[in-house]
Amino acid sequence: MNLNCQMQNSDWDGLALGALTPQAAAPLVTHLRTGCPECETLFAKSQSAALALGASLPGQAPSQLVEDKLASYVGKTKVVAMPVPRRTSFAPWLLAAASFAFAAWMGFNRPAPITVSVPIPERIETTRVVDPNPNLQKRIHELEQNLAKPKPVEVAVSVKPLVPVPQPEPIVVKVEDPEKDRQLNLYRERLQQLEALNQAQQKQLAELQQARDKRLEQVNARVAGLEIDAAVQKKVLEDYRNAFRTIESNGMKQVELASVDRASQNSSARALYSRQGGLLVLAHDLPKLPDQKCYQLWILRKGSPSIVSGGLMKIDAQGRGFLQSPPTPALIDATGFAITDEPPGGSVVARGHKLLFGAI
Repeated sequence: MNLNCQMQNSDWDGLALGALTPQAAAPLVTHLRTGCPECETLFAKSQSAALALGASLPGQAPSQLVEDKLASYVGKTKVVAMPVPRRTSFAPWLLAAASFAFAAWMGFNRPAPITVSVPIPERIETTRVVDPNPNLQKRIHELEQNLAKPKPVEVAVSVKPLVPVPQPEPIVVKVEDPEKDRQLNLYRERLQQLEALNQAQQKQLAELQQARDKRLEQVNARVAGLEIDAAVQKKVLEDYRNAFRTIESNGMKQVELASVDRASQNSSARALYSRQGGLLVLAHDLPKLPDQKCYQLWILRKGSPSIVSGGLMKIDAQGRGFLQSPPTPALIDATGFAITDEPPGGSVVARGHKLLFGAI
């Protein structure tokens, strides 16, 4: 007898009752087929207890479905239900038949096969079997308790204690070589010199940038001034071109304007005009007027209105005046020209002092 078989503690009770899954029952069936006597004895005891457990169930009337299945299993084609008090129970017979069918499927002959013949009488009555053996009753009670309580699952967990990581000690470098100390001092002095040189270069660079910005501002201001001068010169050049166009036009006439006021006694002007070239007036030594006054030229004519504005004159710092205007119908019947001082922007009608006058 193999007393040290590792399968002795297996769930033979569950196998006898048919409570194991196919995956859990397969290794037990395979082991029984090897002929282990100890395990066969345990399984036989479990089968006996299962049969006794089934026989100890209280009697109850089976359902019609159970009767039909039992009749089909034993070969009877029809089961006639009798109208009698139902105290009978087919549960022990079904449990016994299922156990022996399971043993036949395993394919071994220990214990010896038992043939059970179930007669089908007109009325089937069963009596509850009570085994007087106290050991069997104790075994049945143990099986019932074993099936009733869940089996705990034991999981072995190994926990390793944390090992503290040693902290590295700080490394202290001690320089005791005088030569190394001297070299370090030389390096420090050289570093200080380089830092001072860098600061001086940064300062010089900032000064150069400031000088460059200032020079750039001056150049920009000079360029702006030159652009203004160029615009003025362009305007003057355009005026001179118009003046030459007036002088070179056909039928050009000339009128001298003389001073008629004591304030402009040293002033003089000349008017050149034609129908095609327009009007050109050049004045000299005009007195400087206040800011709220300007020089305005008037054309005297035969038609109506008799006085028409010829435009505002431009005066430079030397008192030289200039006026050029395109051809106008007032020049066709003009009889004379006059220059007066008017408010800034000129007037529609002459209201200021007459300074210069010339008749055609």
